[in-house]
Amino acid sequence: MNPSPRVHIPSLLQFALSGLALMATLSAALGALALALVSVLSEQDMQSNRVVLLSTAWIGMFISLLLVPGAALAALRLFGAPRPALLRTNPLRAATIALLLWVPVLAAGWLSSTRDVLTWLVLPPLQVLAVAIPLWWFVEVGRSRLPQGSAQRGWGVFTLGMVMGPTLAIIAEIVLIVALIIVFAIWVSTQPALVSELMQLAEGLRGLDPQSPRVMEMLTPYLERPGVVAALAAVTAGLVPLLEELVKPLPVLALALWRKIPPVEGFAAGLVSGAAFGLIESLGMAVNLQGSDWAPVLATRVGTGLLHIVTTGLVGWGIASALRERRWLRLLLTFAAAVILHGLWNLMAVLVGVSTLGASVGVPRLALAAAMGLGLLAMVLYAILVRMNRRLRLRASDAPTQTQPEPIETRGQ
Repeated sequence: MNPSPRVHIPSLLQFALSGLALMATLSAALGALALALVSVLSEQDMQSNRVVLLSTAWIGMFISLLLVPGAALAALRLFGAPRPALLRTNPLRAATIALLLWVPVLAAGWLSSTRDVLTWLVLPPLQVLAVAIPLWWFVEVGRSRLPQGSAQRGWGVFTLGMVMGPTLAIIAEIVLIVALIIVFAIWVSTQPALVSELMQLAEGLRGLDPQSPRVMEMLTPYLERPGVVAALAAVTAGLVPLLEELVKPLPVLALALWRKIPPVEGFAAGLVSGAAFGLIESLGMAVNLQGSDWAPVLATRVGTGLLHIVTTGLVGWGIASALRERRWLRLLLTFAAAVILHGLWNLMAVLVGVSTLGASVGVPRLALAAAMGLGLLAMVLYAILVRMNRRLRLRASDAPTQTQPEPIETRGQ
């Protein structure tokens, strides 16, 4: 009697996670679509509400579609079915062709959003494309001609990156916010004069429209205080990057613990995991995005997506190097570099945001310098991406043992 075949645990977990996430996102998409249809039939509902609902529906359907390959490949592995042969295409060439459509997509979305031409119908699918296309292209540039492991591994990392990374980041940041509020409340309780001042501020802000110039006039004296600026910088450029760079490469860590993948595959997997995180983050921010800010904000999100891809790729390279080659110093240095790059990006982004305050805060020149710094940092990130690809390609060609095909019985794990 032949023994029953062993269940491949990673494939089982991948199938379960992909299936649960698929049901959740598809349910949310269908629910938002139903509410959107009700909104269209209701003449009293505002167009902005329709845009939000249809954006949620499109995003949910798009994420559901991206979850299907990972679930399908895991199911084929579990049931011992042959995996379909993939079309032999050049992914970078396909992503580059898609990238040529990105500017027309932005232009069409901007026209629709600013001129109210069927905005509720046209804008939602365009913002999905505007976010996804650059991320795909950056990933293909970074992993072009590099060993990447099986398709199941790649889609498994992508699924974990979409589900695990953003979820843990949100939880960690909520905990951080609550902790900071508690610390601030304890400190304020020891400053009676400040308590009275804040109570007067709250009373003055009561009933005011958040968009009113009066609100900014009242808040400006507090925003100008060095302590407030330092605290904001410490959180956005220190704690937040630290937390996010800890959670983004977790899918790569899970893969490296199971398979002891070579560093080149750790880098490629990190690019995929970072892109998945950036995709969910940018799509979440785009849900409520309308009007003249639509195109500029989505254009700037390209740089943020590049940041997530490059930093997670570096840390993924460090994780695989540490677990396979015992190069723990490389892991420490790549993680430190990721946090520093992320912190610089967040700091300059905050300073650019301050530019909306104009002369009332007195830092328009600083905001302009920060905007130029963001552009420079984006070029540095792209240079790192290309340089790492070339370096790892050369190393892979010099070390054929890293690129040899896996035994049939382990392929796809």
